[in-house]
Amino acid sequence: CTPAELTEHHILPVLRGGPPAWAEAGEDTVVDYLVFIKQCLPREARCRALWKASKVQCAVLLTSAGLCLASTTTVHFSASFGNPNDLTQILPNPALLSEKYLTRSGLAENFSGGREDLSGWRAFFSDLGVTDFLAVT
Repeated sequence: CTPAELTEHHILPVLRGGPPAWAEAGEDTVVDYLVFIKQCLPREARCRALWKASKVQCAVLLTSAGLCLASTTTVHFSASFGNPNDLTQILPNPALLSEKYLTRSGLAENFSGGREDLSGWRAFFSDLGVTDFLAVT
């Protein structure tokens, strides 16, 4: 099974399936799916095309408020992603992006020299609408 086949036939159907499918898969699996997609994007053209066509419906993010669809929820970077703002002091119950993406990808364990990887994660999530501060909608 190629990365594109895995993405198309296994990962994207779960992410498109909404809260019942996300709950059945579990938070860790949903996080692992995005880690897999993010890591495939630079080297797999078919994965890039699939993700580009599907990300609005499939960008399910684990936040401090649980799993949510990035296109319908304002999600903020947490301090783990380099956010200089303590949004918990400014906003009531902000949806902060979980650091599980960093730990599941191995970045948290290898943080020496990890700024490039962190900026890659920030770029990936910024493309999905995750922000450091307020989002104007």
